[in-house]
This record gives sequence, structure tokens and C-alpha cells, in this order.
Amino acid sequence: MKCAILIPVSSEIALRAVKIKPEKKMGMVDAIVAEKEKAKILTGDSDFKDFPNVIFLGR
Repeated sequence: MKCAILIPVSSEIALRAVKIKPEKKMGMVDAIVAEKEKAKILTGDSDFKDFPNVIFLGR
């Protein structure tokens, strides 16, 4: 069984994510995570590969 972590999202973050979503052509959850988390993101998800705070593991 996987665990889920609920992260509170302010209206400011939500509005910025709405702007990111069509620009980056990614899902809303991905856009919110990208906007909210300012730490390095280690991922193989190509939706994130062009973000400056991402370490992309894909090809």
C-alpha cells in the first residue's frame, strides 16, 4: 500500500500553477508540485526536465 502526503496549497500557489500548466503542457498536480517545492526535484518525469531546480534521470 502506498502512502499519500497532503500538502496545503495557498491560492497564490494555485494561481501560479494554473499559469504554468499550459506553458509546460503538464498535469495540474505536477504544476503545483513544481511551483510549491523549491528544493531540488529528482525525477524521471519528462514534464519536469526543463525546470531549473530539477535533476532529470530520464533519457
